[in-house]
Amino acid sequence: ANLTDVLRTLNAKFQDMDNYKLFHNQLKKPELTKLLQSITETASKKLLLDPFNAALPAHYPFKNIHLHDGSSLTLHEKLKEIIPGRFTKTAPAAIELHLTLDLVAGTANYIGLDPDK
Repeated sequence: ANLTDVLRTLNAKFQDMDNYKLFHNQLKKPELTKLLQSITETASKKLLLDPFNAALPAHYPFKNIHLHDGSSLTLHEKLKEIIPGRFTKTAPAAIELHLTLDLVAGTANYIGLDPDK
């Protein structure tokens, strides 16, 4: 499931966007960042870091290999006044998830959820 699925479920239950503010308030909590960090670290370890480290030779010449990615996530268009996106026609409301991983150490150095401006 993703944020769109959660929104779809809320819309089906409440039939209007007036209650969306409650959902939005949950997105602003610091606990969401901690949850996303935990999910990302677990998925990264199992899908990326474990296979990468298994393929490394015993004596690897680098101490760090950093991997960075930023991905835009589209939100419901009615949030465009609160969380505007940079692609106003296709994603009027959006956020960006930024992640920097150290592949050798197996750690996330940075995880951030920011407006997509």
